[in-house]
Amino acid sequence: MIKDLIDYLKNKKILILGFGIEGKSTYKFIRKHLKDKTIYIADREKDFEKNCDVLQDENNAIYISGEDYLKNLEEYDIIIKAPGISFAEVDTKKFYSKIKSQLELLLEFFNVYTIGITGSKGKSTTSTLIYEILKKQGIDCMLLGNIGTPVFDYIDEIKENMTLVLEMSSHQLEYMELSPNIAILLNIYQEHLDHYKSLEDYAEAKCNIFKYQGPDDHFLYSKDSEILQEEVKNHKIKSHKYCITLQDEAEEENNILLKKEKVYINSKEIYNSLDKRNLVGKHNLSNIMFALTVSEILKLDLSKTIDCINNFESLPHRIERVGEYEGVIYYDDAIATIPEATMNSIEGLEKVNTLIIRRNG
Repeated sequence: MIKDLIDYLKNKKILILGFGIEGKSTYKFIRKHLKDKTIYIADREKDFEKNCDVLQDENNAIYISGEDYLKNLEEYDIIIKAPGISFAEVDTKKFYSKIKSQLELLLEFFNVYTIGITGSKGKSTTSTLIYEILKKQGIDCMLLGNIGTPVFDYIDEIKENMTLVLEMSSHQLEYMELSPNIAILLNIYQEHLDHYKSLEDYAEAKCNIFKYQGPDDHFLYSKDSEILQEEVKNHKIKSHKYCITLQDEAEEENNILLKKEKVYINSKEIYNSLDKRNLVGKHNLSNIMFALTVSEILKLDLSKTIDCINNFESLPHRIERVGEYEGVIYYDDAIATIPEATMNSIEGLEKVNTLIIRRNG
């Protein structure tokens, strides 16, 4: 698998665009396997190479820095773009097909089963929950992607027949033309619009997670997200489609819904939402329903799945209980950066008397 990727890269003129965490990860991977290859690196920061330990004593790298770092991109065979680089003001027609990401190269060259998760909110919680469910049932798996772990940092450890759980941001999905075996689209809210020309462009980037699936793949989405519901109607879905909703209604062939506090897949009861669990709120119940659906698709042990769900702890900064002082319980929900997320958290905690809001900048 890795040999195929190296063979693909070795005769290409490669530009690493953006030299943050993922850009450095890409550089170290290529340099490890292609020691003498000339690598082009572009970053907005002026003279970034002078302050970078990764590039010390490097003779086979050419640097482009400063305000003109996005010029002449059509000259390269491959542009491995960092997720944070925005092309909102750039005409990409001449080099669109050359734009790659670590995640897309992984999907293209590695024979592994992949579960991809995206959404404006809930990605990290759902990704980590699914990973923990798989791990505790003895499945050889890894958690990679937007969760903070660049794919190329661990790519040498990926083995055939592994299952990879991939948290995928809209920035990582934006130019992808491949999709994972199981694609999960949790929701779409108005977020990251400084990176895109419009809300429609942002939503379309998210939809790349399922757009290139085949008939043996699976696509899970929330019917409770109005923007997402419209996007799904506008695309031809080739994979098996699963509709998750907190409402008591059934319109699709594969429905995962909430009826009298019980979660059903079609007519099969699989979970009691009144069970004691650490993930509070309806938004987290929705995340749980996605994880339960993955468990059913993969034919996992349901009792073990439920035990993992109910004992799963909230991730840092996501309705995270940080302590109690003079009878007041404090929660850290710093990841709630949009109104919908804050409202979901308040609803989940139920008894909220005071909000402490910190404004950046």
